[in-house]
Amino acid sequence: MSSIEEFTQAKKAKGQVIYKPIHTLYARPSSECEFFRVVEEGGSYMAMCMVLGRYLTRDEVVKCENYWKTCPYRKIGKRMMEESNP
Repeated sequence: MSSIEEFTQAKKAKGQVIYKPIHTLYARPSSECEFFRVVEEGGSYMAMCMVLGRYLTRDEVVKCENYWKTCPYRKIGKRMMEESNP
């Protein structure tokens, strides 16, 4: 099982709410951020931020696609990775 599948199952087990009108995307999103993940479900997509530990809204996905280099969550994620791998 991939880490994305484990993450998704853990979120579903915790009862994370997915509100399709704000989370569902009909074109595959892409971002160069290393913490950005895409989940495909039945021809539609949802994007996740592994730092936030949740699905992104459509508005957040656009920001992640365009401004990933200056994202404060990415900076936090990179710092966490550096601290865990001294």
